[in-house]
Amino acid sequence: MTGLFLQGQEDYAVDDVTDRYIKAAAAAEQFLVVQFGLSAFVWRPESNSYNVRSFNFHLFPSPQEDVDARFMCQASSLAFLAGQGFDFNKASSLASLAGLGIDFKKMVYEGIPYLPLSWRDRQLKASLDAAKGP
Repeated sequence: MTGLFLQGQEDYAVDDVTDRYIKAAAAAEQFLVVQFGLSAFVWRPESNSYNVRSFNFHLFPSPQEDVDARFMCQASSLAFLAGQGFDFNKASSLASLAGLGIDFKKMVYEGIPYLPLSWRDRQLKASLDAAKGP
């Protein structure tokens, strides 16, 4: 994500699972999920080991007619992603973020589009209300 914690909602060692989930869910509504990773494991009894294949998918919220996502970035999260090899510069330079030279072209144009659930639910309700009529 482009950030982990909202202002004043850092993780604490005394947080239980519920507290952490609530904080993570709130952050996910404000920050952008930029990559989704999935690993598939297959047990190989003949070698007493697992074979693993990992896949990474770039994500980007697709702008719709009445939905245009705004999101925050946390500088430390972008620095962490870059330090872990997240490649913001997969395509030629198109735009930079805060002078960092971060290129969002591949992520924007080739990322898998998605719509946050709360927005989907709002759109679905509006469509159902419109279909019912006055």
